[in-house]
Amino acid sequence: CMDYINLTKFLFVLGVDLIPFFIYIGKSTKPKKGFYYLSFSVSILLITPLILQGEQPLSIDFLYYPIITINSSILSLMLIGHWFLVDPTIDRKGMKQVAKYGIFSSFIGIILTIISFYLGFLESSYPLTYIVLGLLFATGFLAYGANSSLNEKGYAGVMAATGLSYLSFITSLGATGTLVLISLSS
Repeated sequence: CMDYINLTKFLFVLGVDLIPFFIYIGKSTKPKKGFYYLSFSVSILLITPLILQGEQPLSIDFLYYPIITINSSILSLMLIGHWFLVDPTIDRKGMKQVAKYGIFSSFIGIILTIISFYLGFLESSYPLTYIVLGLLFATGFLAYGANSSLNEKGYAGVMAATGLSYLSFITSLGATGTLVLISLSS
């Protein structure tokens, strides 16, 4: 049975998980410094509430970390898409790598979820299990679509990738939220 995760802990892990993506994006795409610093301020804003409350962030169950990392990768993909839409001179290579990480981490999340349900770490009914798995699959599929649309030359490819990353972020949040509800009910 998993411990529940509250919103403050979720935001803390999301903020911490964003930092490596922001560093990678800064090195691979060379965005304008203002965007780069703004991204770190977003991460700090996500981390601060838990620190102010004095809670222990490491008391979160292991399964949540890879699932929240999916959220972080897709959120950073959305951010870099917006950077590109404002400054089309940045390199797309970093955006493609983050999209590939989102694909990979989604399928790792599927495997971890199957193992967790099978071994009894999560006690749930079959419909909820299938919902989580479907949302994780949709997240990976949408991240794949974002990655593929980045092969399109010009502004339209990045606009499509940014839009698909929004949908992918919503499905990844749905998977995380369903896992939180399952952990609260068990």
